[in-house]
Amino acid sequence: MQTTATRARRAVTFRVNEYLWRVTAPDGYVYGHVERVIEPGGERFEAKRYRLSASRFVSIGRFWSFDDAVECLRLG
Repeated sequence: MQTTATRARRAVTFRVNEYLWRVTAPDGYVYGHVERVIEPGGERFEAKRYRLSASRFVSIGRFWSFDDAVECLRLG
């Protein structure tokens, strides 16, 4: 399994605040955002992508791992 540091060559994350990260490609293209969500079962990470037709960010999945949420945005 790769770590976030290893994946940084393919996706770069910028922490916006305590609960939100922007995920970009090395060339600056924005893949979307990852939001930390606290649930009764523990911490989850929700991948969100901007959908122009909806004029808002839309959830594309919740993950137990931050790396999995980033990978979903990068590959999606």
